[in-house]
Formats: sequence, structure tokens, C-alpha cells
Amino acid sequence: MNLYLPLINTIMDIDLDRIFALLVFGLLALFFIGLNYSRIFLIILKKDYIPSPTPFLGGIFGAIALMAITNTFKPIYLLIPFIIDPGSIPLIIEFIIILISEYIAGQRIIIVGADVLLQDINEVYYTVSSTNNPPEYNRIHIYKENDIYILNHEVREGEHYPLTEEDITISDKIKLTEEQFNQIYEYLEGGTVTLRAARYDGGDKGPFIYLYWNKDKNKYQQFSFKDYEQQLGFYKYCLSIINQSGEYQE
Repeated sequence: MNLYLPLINTIMDIDLDRIFALLVFGLLALFFIGLNYSRIFLIILKKDYIPSPTPFLGGIFGAIALMAITNTFKPIYLLIPFIIDPGSIPLIIEFIIILISEYIAGQRIIIVGADVLLQDINEVYYTVSSTNNPPEYNRIHIYKENDIYILNHEVREGEHYPLTEEDITISDKIKLTEEQFNQIYEYLEGGTVTLRAARYDGGDKGPFIYLYWNKDKNKYQQFSFKDYEQQLGFYKYCLSIINQSGEYQE
């Protein structure tokens, strides 16, 4: 019986206000901590990042509940709910890891011909676009449709910016032969794909070049040719295909 006396005395010392605070804040802590654990389950299930719906709330309410039951303020004890709650200290650690991984990813360079093979390529965008007066818009878009590569050439002209689809003056759609796409791939070969950066219209007309491929993760899409000669060769070769179709003259 003597073994239980300290526990009995502790319970008897807890007044009704503290019991009420423990019940209210303890249940709130369990609810919000449970929400954050369900977030982890959804991330595993969907294999996609989902932000915390209630960051730090589980830890805060858990700390208040601990203060209510112990009637003391000891930071070492109050850390326990923040460690248990995935939306508190683990969330900060997760954020730091994401920042580090994003930084490392931004330094990654992918080479066409080594990391990206011909069969991996889904789309190539080569766009010249400026805000000058008059504005300029000239795009070469190569994409795969039913296992056939298509070259789409689009020119927009007008006296206003931005130019929209209503300003299209030339729109060619040309089926590429296997030989033609192989030649285009040779111009792309040796070029690099990096993390896609935000584009700002600051007067630079480009070209803005993007390459979409099977493992780009919707991020690694910004393309740079191996050198200017490869870039110029690509552009002139695409124009020669367009000119052969008899629908465009530069």
C-alpha cells in the first residue's frame, strides 16, 4: 500500500481546474498529433509531399496539458510533446532536409546522350519571345504523339503584349521522319538539363529552351545546348524542315 501513496497523494493534490485543463488540452493535443500522423500515412500512400495541416498545435497543446498535470514548468519535459508531434520539431528537421536536398538537386547536371537517351525525350520547346515594340514570338515545339514525333512551328504577331493565340499568323504541324528526329537528337546530344528556374520577362528574348523527358520529375527541364554551334545547327535544321514543307520562309 505504501508503494501507491505518492501516486494517490499526487492525484489528490490535482484540483478540478487542472483536471479540466488536462482533459481539454490533452484531447486537443491528441487530435492535432493524430492529424499529423495521418499526414505521414497519406504521404506514404500517395508518394507525394503533403504539407502539415496543423504545424506545432499538437506540441503546444501537449505542453500545456503536461504543465496542467505536473503543475510545473520544466522545458526538458515540455519538449516531449514537440518531439512526439510530427508537426513540431520533426517538421523543422524535415524542412531542413528538404532545403538541403533542393540545394543539392539544383547543382545536379543531367547530360543528354548519357542520362537522357533519344527514347526518353517527350517534348522540346525552343521559344524566342520578347516584350519589345513590336513584340516577338517564334516557337518551335517538338513532341511525341502516338510514337511519332511532330514539329509544330508557331509565329505570333501584333502591336501589343502579351501576344495570345488570337495573334497566331503561322502554325505548322509537320510529322518528322525517324531520320529527321535522329538528326535533331544529335544537335541536342551533349547538352545539359538542369533544375527549371523561374522566368522573368526582363527584355531578354531568349531563346528559352526546355526539354521534357521521362524522368524529369516536372523539375529537371531547363535545357542548354553543348555550345552555340549546336544551338544554331538545331534552329537552322528545324527551319529547313519547315521550309521543305513549303509553308514558311524566314
